[in-house]
Amino acid sequence: EFCLDPDSAQSAFELFNDLVSALDATVEEFGMYKYQHVNDIYLVSCPRGALPGIDQEQEPYPEDYTTQMALLAFRIKEVVETFYTHSG
Repeated sequence: EFCLDPDSAQSAFELFNDLVSALDATVEEFGMYKYQHVNDIYLVSCPRGALPGIDQEQEPYPEDYTTQMALLAFRIKEVVETFYTHSG
C-alpha cells in the first residue's frame, strides 16, 4: 500500500507552489501570458495569441513577441534547473 508521509506531501506541495510562483513571475517579467498549469503542463502564450481580439489591427505579428518567447524559454529552463538543484 502506498502512503505518502504528510510532512513529505507538504514539502512537495510547497516546492511545487514555489516553482509555479517563480515561473509565473518570470512569464510576467517577459510580458507573456500564462494560460494555466495542470499537473506537469505549464502553458504560455504571447499576449496576442492569448487575447487575439484585442489587437486586431496589429499587423504583422510583432517580432518582439518571438524574441521574448525564445528568451523566456531559456529563462524558464534556468528557473527549473535552480529548483532541481535545490531539491536534491
